[in-house]
Amino acid sequence: MNQDETASCPCCGRAAKIRDQKLNEKMACFLVSLVRLQLRSPGAKTIHAVLGLPEGTRTKTSSDASYLVHWGLIERPGKGLYTARSEGVDFVYGRSVVPSHISLYANDLVIRWSRSLVTIREALGDQVGELASLGRVS
Repeated sequence: MNQDETASCPCCGRAAKIRDQKLNEKMACFLVSLVRLQLRSPGAKTIHAVLGLPEGTRTKTSSDASYLVHWGLIERPGKGLYTARSEGVDFVYGRSVVPSHISLYANDLVIRWSRSLVTIREALGDQVGELASLGRVS
């Protein structure tokens, strides 16, 4: 099956296709906001996307953010609930890099990882100022 070609899943019969997903600016901003909130509220490991995040990081950002699970940067223990994993914290603080893109089958299963890697600063693009709120970040 090729990129953007639709086919029937041999197991369940539903229509599925392969699509590339970039770790984009909105996803990176969401992750920075999530890490910031978790650091400011040490007892709160799980943050609700609508109630816990700043106004500018809700709506489309939080729906894009669910893709961060595929990079292993966050966990999603329930609908609208997110927890930054240690891998996500390391990425936000510049201690690690991740693939810039993944290829998803049926929007759920990672079948390819990009060989090109991205830092949090690159992923944030024009929103790199978001890192200033975390204190010292490399």
